[in-house]
Amino acid sequence: ATMFFGFALGWWRGGIYMMHVRELSSLSKQAVTVEGTVLNDGVYGKNSQLSFDVGNLKLQTPYIKNLVGKIGVSGFGENMVFRGDKVSVSGKFYPARGSVVAYLSYSNIQITGHSHSIAYSITRRFTAGLQNTLPEPLASFALGLLIGQRNTLPSEITTMLAAVGLSHIIAVSGYNLTIMMRAGKRIF
Repeated sequence: ATMFFGFALGWWRGGIYMMHVRELSSLSKQAVTVEGTVLNDGVYGKNSQLSFDVGNLKLQTPYIKNLVGKIGVSGFGENMVFRGDKVSVSGKFYPARGSVVAYLSYSNIQITGHSHSIAYSITRRFTAGLQNTLPEPLASFALGLLIGQRNTLPSEITTMLAAVGLSHIIAVSGYNLTIMMRAGKRIF
């Protein structure tokens, strides 16, 4: 009975979520402005656009409404955005499937507030130090092993890891950290 109740509750909740996602199709290919919180540090992707994901979404134009899920953003206007920053993004809205409900490409990005999280600040300093110390692609690979940051890995490395079935090693896990700690212990 408990399992049936849990299944029914999940089905109901998923149905409501999908109803909100379907409402987003009315925004397809329209110019919109969305405000939200950056979910991962921006990286430069295709066509020199800064790319990142945004959550806690609030549509500002063409009308004001809270949105569900997260959107993928790529565009111009800021040199860099970091996880936890508040942004305003203007561009064309393209509904999507998968981990993001929509994409905004070639958009105008403006930071409206910076993150004051100590944890994010420490992570940024660690990332900058590692990238300044190690050459690429070693720095990106180390960031994948140590903090799970996959977005800076070159696509060739990601493809090679997938081809040999080792994509899982760049996910943060207790085992990866144990290996790194033991290696550091032996060195010192």
